[in-house]
Amino acid sequence: MHDSGTVELRVQISPDGAVKQVEVVSGHPILAKAAVDAMAQWKFQPQLRNGKPAEAETLLDFVFAGPGHVSVPGFAVPVPAGPDDKVKVTPAALIHSVPPRYPSKAMKKRISGTVRVYGQITKEGEVEDLEALSGDPLLIPAALDAIRQWRYKPTLVDGVPAQVDTCIEVRFELRTE
Repeated sequence: MHDSGTVELRVQISPDGAVKQVEVVSGHPILAKAAVDAMAQWKFQPQLRNGKPAEAETLLDFVFAGPGHVSVPGFAVPVPAGPDDKVKVTPAALIHSVPPRYPSKAMKKRISGTVRVYGQITKEGEVEDLEALSGDPLLIPAALDAIRQWRYKPTLVDGVPAQVDTCIEVRFELRTE
């Protein structure tokens, strides 16, 4: 009955890359249980701080798009199929970003906020197929223009570069200085 929807998870990752804790941020309880159960099986590339493995935290969306179709934007592999399926995923890492130019019309109207964009990160680390999901119409073109110039170290799935879906948020804040 509840075979489609999105579940947002907050995931704490231990220094060795194991999933330490999973918290449901939003989503239907039936879908949330499936997402939490799957996430508990994931293994991440350890995050380094000052050259040493450290704990990390991330937000992930599990998108259930009907029976048998689940995707996780930002990752090449959907939910692992069973308890023995361990997939080592190294998430894409932003290596070059260009800040968006604040549109003068938006600035004059004192518009601020977040633009959420869906797209793909290629095996080469380029961003393509961008689509604005939300945000003020005056801010969206600037966010898209900036993101098109970004470059990533590609996602690795078991050491192999993979094209992945992703959601990117660009925040526009007016400063009162």
